[in-house]
Amino acid sequence: MAGLVFLAVATLPVIVAPNQSKGPEMNASLLLADATVAARHDPTWIYSTLAQTAGALVGLLGAVLVSRVVTLMASLKPDIDDIEVRIHNTIIQLRGTAAGVLPRKTDAAFGPEGMAWYGQLAPIYQKLPPTGEVTEKELEEFAEALRASIKAYPAVESQTQTMQANDIRGTIQRDIDMLTITLGSKLAEFRRQSFPWSLWFIFLLLAFLSFVGVVWPLTALAMLTEEYLVQMQAMLWSFAVGVLALVGYFLYLFWELHQLRRFYWTLNV
Repeated sequence: MAGLVFLAVATLPVIVAPNQSKGPEMNASLLLADATVAARHDPTWIYSTLAQTAGALVGLLGAVLVSRVVTLMASLKPDIDDIEVRIHNTIIQLRGTAAGVLPRKTDAAFGPEGMAWYGQLAPIYQKLPPTGEVTEKELEEFAEALRASIKAYPAVESQTQTMQANDIRGTIQRDIDMLTITLGSKLAEFRRQSFPWSLWFIFLLLAFLSFVGVVWPLTALAMLTEEYLVQMQAMLWSFAVGVLALVGYFLYLFWELHQLRRFYWTLNV
């Protein structure tokens, strides 16, 4: 009898040990199952994770955008100076041509057809150089008007000796080249390169992530909390104002960049 009791006691740990060894694994499985069920019924974790991830991306994109805009502004300075010099030279050349054209419309030495031709040419040069902002469209319009005046030049048989000796068509052609090639082509190329579309893409992506990835999840998260309504609304409105201020700052940078692309008919004194 004593032997049977000893045998039973000796084998008891062997029987109990397997059940005890399964205990932690079963508890971990239960905890994982509880966490899965809780996650399905409590979406706050995905809102907070989304807001944190999107916030990090917004910060990264914001740093990239500011760096690119500042670097671009600095790199445009030599081109801006070059275009301002070209505008200055264009004004000087056009004024010089106008000074020779305007008196000839009343000079009888050029004959009736010559005076009539200069009478049509003079109003064009009276508008040159124009005032205000320099635009490619305006440059092309003036160049086209000057080309038409060259085509309308009086025939050789109707020209006086003074008209033949003072043929101004070569000067007009140089003015056309100055307007369209020297200034117009450079201005068009500068404006194409000074505002790459990749900057707009980064800005729109940043604005999208700010509102969809940060503001929206935080608003949904706030609706699930038990904080006081007034306090929560104040926090959300303050955060929304901050996001709008950030977007406004980037728009201001774009406005500054746009201003660098604008040129005016002024002498570079």
